[in-house]
Amino acid sequence: MKKAPIVAVFGLSGVGKSWLIERYAMHSCVLHVQASQLLREAKAALSGGRVTSEELRAGDVLDNQALLIRAFAHVRETAAKPIIFDGHCVVDNGAELLEIPAEVIAGLAISHLVFVEGSAIDIIKRRKNDKTRVRPTRSEDELVRHQQCAKAICEAYSKSLAIPLTIVPASDEEAFAKTLRRNLAH
Repeated sequence: MKKAPIVAVFGLSGVGKSWLIERYAMHSCVLHVQASQLLREAKAALSGGRVTSEELRAGDVLDNQALLIRAFAHVRETAAKPIIFDGHCVVDNGAELLEIPAEVIAGLAISHLVFVEGSAIDIIKRRKNDKTRVRPTRSEDELVRHQQCAKAICEAYSKSLAIPLTIVPASDEEAFAKTLRRNLAH
């Protein structure tokens, strides 16, 4: 059986990547897998209790990645349709920006990377309006630097892992959809 293609969508928390994916998924036969949800479910199964996004962000982010790889492997092996992996290449734990190692991305067996890039002002607005999650408060300058760092990390993943990368503006829903259609086709 041919494996379903997997596109990983990265971008800063609050850039709008999940919204873009949800809009695309409404009209397409794809599986939208959020790394944070997958991790929460896997950790909850191990601990027997509920795990929040805040606990994931503030906890041992790098230790969580091995669990994420295992949980995603199960999804990948059972998926009958193309997968959009909604995740992060950096995690802001409030004290520092943590890079997700390239080995983790390699372990996910991604076929294409998409980096969603947006304005720092828009990211600040989205974060303030999202009452479902707690995120560190960052200035416009800090978010510009964080986004530059995240983009450079995705470019490094692309180069070191030989995975194509497309950079898409958060404001361009059509370019995002076109990128996914092209890279999720069987």
